[in-house]
Amino acid sequence: MKQALATISSNVEVIRGIHLMWIEAPDIAAAAQPGQFITVRCGNLTLRRPFSIHQSSPLTGEDPSEGEIAVLFKVAGKGTLWLSQRQNGEKIDTLGPLGRGFTIGPKCKNLLLVAGGIGIAPLIFLMQHGGCLVVGKLGSRRRLHIRAERGCSDAIAAIIQERSGQPKVVYRLSGDAYLLVEYGEMTLDLDLRFRVHSLEQSIKSIPVEGVLETVPGVRSLLIKYNGLQLPLSRLLDTLKSIEKSLPPIQEVEVPSRVIHLPIAFHDRWTLEAIAKYIQSVRAEAPYLPDNVQFVARCNGLESIEQVITYLQATQHLVIGLGDVYLGAPCAVPLDPRYRLVVPKYNPARMYTPEGGVGIGGSYICIYPMESPGGYQLVGRTLSIWNTWQTAPAFAEAPWLLRLFDRIQFESTSEDELLNAREAMLSGSYNLRIEEETFSAKEYKKFLDSVRDEAETFKARQKRAAKQWTKGY
Repeated sequence: MKQALATISSNVEVIRGIHLMWIEAPDIAAAAQPGQFITVRCGNLTLRRPFSIHQSSPLTGEDPSEGEIAVLFKVAGKGTLWLSQRQNGEKIDTLGPLGRGFTIGPKCKNLLLVAGGIGIAPLIFLMQHGGCLVVGKLGSRRRLHIRAERGCSDAIAAIIQERSGQPKVVYRLSGDAYLLVEYGEMTLDLDLRFRVHSLEQSIKSIPVEGVLETVPGVRSLLIKYNGLQLPLSRLLDTLKSIEKSLPPIQEVEVPSRVIHLPIAFHDRWTLEAIAKYIQSVRAEAPYLPDNVQFVARCNGLESIEQVITYLQATQHLVIGLGDVYLGAPCAVPLDPRYRLVVPKYNPARMYTPEGGVGIGGSYICIYPMESPGGYQLVGRTLSIWNTWQTAPAFAEAPWLLRLFDRIQFESTSEDELLNAREAMLSGSYNLRIEEETFSAKEYKKFLDSVRDEAETFKARQKRAAKQWTKGY
């Protein structure tokens, strides 16, 4: 038990009359156990007020927000009213931790926690420290967003703050059997994609007992785990330990095939899909009647031919698979001087031809089957899905592409594309594939060498998009 003048680092009214307060109290945070409480001297009131410890972040030196505790309280009298009015940086007289706290027997496998209203507060702490599967039934007359971390929702299990060589990491609960690991901010950054890859490879190389599956995204990794075999607290500890050992991004190299795909640009099949859209969904829009012309306008280009030149001037790195279904790639142009950006349809199409190639945001997608879709259509290429794996390119899987493949589009006529598609289906097409590696270090050197040109192009894109996306 320690008495200290603790500094308030955050005081937020999460819903009307309910406050979440974070307090810098390293000694209390280090000793706190679920179910314990602190007392606070509230102004000039004689009696100290007790508050359950809602969260504790012991000091380890890894995170500047460590060494803090949180209390969740309802404004119900003079003491809590005084406390609710305190500002960040003010000091309050605290004493704790007090009480015996909760204990979970070593043989416990399943634990059901039931609470309502403000009684929820101490159980959140217990839910994240249990060594068994913990199920919480938490209710309130009003929707109560309890925050496990400052500025976050109760779906967040832990956070590692950004520092030199370490991007911010958010560990987000996704249902009762999944944890989503998110890196950095919501922006296109290939360094974050390489970080996700390094994390996934590290998990697979150990391997972590209880981890059932991993699903990589552009800046996140979804982890499916068995909570009976691997408690959340142990999974988080393991992931934080792995995070410390991940290599610097500059050292990351990944296998990367260069796949040369023939493409018929501005073809009759995609034009047919656009015509159906005009007839059945929306007759007028900035991207109608010609998607490729819209791409040109949004990027400050002069013609459809210039769009075709840009699409062939750079390789497209596959950073996601199964973007919608069946191995559809999420691929980004590697050369920022030719990275076309355009908004998607609003609303989406009901029909897209199989093999259609489209742009949505900064990404390129290839549609593996006839389907709805929203990417701006620019052409058609080979089939990238083969259910029965009848062609050599599909020997390993029914989908053609792998993560970190680089797509190189090569213009061809519609008739030549039809012949190539038939040969691909029969297994006689000679698809050109080059086995290489992709170096994050070399890519960064390339980006540095074209930075000025890329920034000039981005500025032009921004001006053009502002003009040509009106009326969306």
